[in-house]
Amino acid sequence: AATLALVFIPKDKGNVAVVMYGDETIMRIDLSRDKTYNIDARLPVTLEVKNEKIRFVNSQCPDLICEGFGFIGNGNEYAICVPARVSVYIEEQ
Repeated sequence: AATLALVFIPKDKGNVAVVMYGDETIMRIDLSRDKTYNIDARLPVTLEVKNEKIRFVNSQCPDLICEGFGFIGNGNEYAICVPARVSVYIEEQ
């Protein structure tokens, strides 16, 4: 008789967004949970996590270049808000 074996392979842990203020890491965000984060930095910025990606939204900076980066989620991608001194980069797990 044939033997049936079930093998459960855990899903690889998803990427993490590392949020920095200046040169200091202030948050590590799990991209598997959709959520909004308000960052009280030099200028207030809001980060949105959706579908395992992250982006700047509602930045109080004058030029909004940071919002133009759109969603990032792949390893080594980054977005930065220079006036607020907040940057986000994706760390592969």
